[in-house]
Amino acid sequence: MHNENWMERPGNCWMIWLLKRISLCLPIGNGASGRLPKANLTSILLLCNILEGQLAQPDRALPSGGRSRGFESRIAQMSELKSLIEEYREKVKKNEAARSDYLTALGRHLFSSHESKIRGEPFKRAYSETKELNEKFSEVRKKIETIKKILVRLPEMNANLKMAAEELIAVKRENQAVFEKVGEISYSLYKEHYLNDAEHKDLFRELSDQEEEIRKTENEIKRFGKIVKEKPFFNKAINEGKRIYLRTRINLLKGKMPELYRKAGREICETGIIEEINENTLQETAKPYFENKDRIKRIEKQKETLKKEQKSLEEELDKIGTKRRYQKKMRELEEEAKVLDKQLQRCFISIGEIYYRQPPEDIQKDSSIEENTSQISLFEKKNEKYGKYIERLEAAVQLEEISSRLDQMKNRMGVLEEEIRRRQDEANALSEQIREVEREKKRLEKIRGPEESLLQKRP
Repeated sequence: MHNENWMERPGNCWMIWLLKRISLCLPIGNGASGRLPKANLTSILLLCNILEGQLAQPDRALPSGGRSRGFESRIAQMSELKSLIEEYREKVKKNEAARSDYLTALGRHLFSSHESKIRGEPFKRAYSETKELNEKFSEVRKKIETIKKILVRLPEMNANLKMAAEELIAVKRENQAVFEKVGEISYSLYKEHYLNDAEHKDLFRELSDQEEEIRKTENEIKRFGKIVKEKPFFNKAINEGKRIYLRTRINLLKGKMPELYRKAGREICETGIIEEINENTLQETAKPYFENKDRIKRIEKQKETLKKEQKSLEEELDKIGTKRRYQKKMRELEEEAKVLDKQLQRCFISIGEIYYRQPPEDIQKDSSIEENTSQISLFEKKNEKYGKYIERLEAAVQLEEISSRLDQMKNRMGVLEEEIRRRQDEANALSEQIREVEREKKRLEKIRGPEESLLQKRP
């Protein structure tokens, strides 16, 4: 028997070991002679194998008491190390972004201020690509700004056109009132023979005819009034109906007079006749017309100017290719500008990187170059320091992981070694049992005698 301390074995190994030792020490028999029956021995060994199979699983969790404070401390340390790695990676990322910004600024400055001094194939190639992209980017940005300005201006123009149209309507409405008053006064002057009857007869013909029609209708109303009084009831009703019709007609005739006044007044004002009539009341009445005449000219001119500008802007939008789908075209151009801007930034970074790695002698350092290269160097050194620290942290994490794996491997090795020892003990016990069984077999064979004569020679 081995002299290992079974109480120190992990889990229930000591139970398996004890059961096996007991089974090996017991004699085997049929049960009647005080020996252990084979079936019972087989059951004990089967139980041992089941327990061994459970304990041999490397991923099986140990009882809660198996975790030490050292294990928990190592878990906390691993968590802290990983947090530090993420923290410093973020710092490196921010520093790299800042370094790229300074490289971009350096490249942009060299591109715009030192074009004539750029020498060497890498520089020239980077500059040529940057120039081409910069032209495309400027063209796209110009289109975007043009569309933005036009889209701001067009609503303003439409609003101004609407205001001008409304003002024009208001002025013309004022003129209608002036025309009516001028026509009425002028017709009164005409009837009073203040105006030359022969020259203005055609001008006031419609008014004269309308007044004559009104006069005739009024006379008819008076005549029917007398008839109604003299006739019987039935004839009264008929003639009263005629008189009502005539009154309606006269109202219609009188209602048309303002329109005829406006027509005559418009012709008097617009043909210049009013300037020939030297009458103070008429001239004072017509004064708003002449003021409005200048306003109308100004409004008409403003409308014409706005319409020309509107047409010009719409033609410019058509050249850009909007086809009145302004918002969609804006989005397309802005997306194109973003792509070109990113490409342009990379080109500026490339120019800045080329200069920073190997500054040409013919480019004299100015304050901008000094500032940018100094900051680039500063962030490079910071990231170099952070990078080394991250390497140390990652090595520590990997070392902890390897140590954990190594512990698991060693534990597994211990389990396997124990398994080998248990199997060896089992094999030794089995060999002893085999020898004992063989001895028992020989004893029984000796008692039995020759097998062929056992049935032939009966007593």
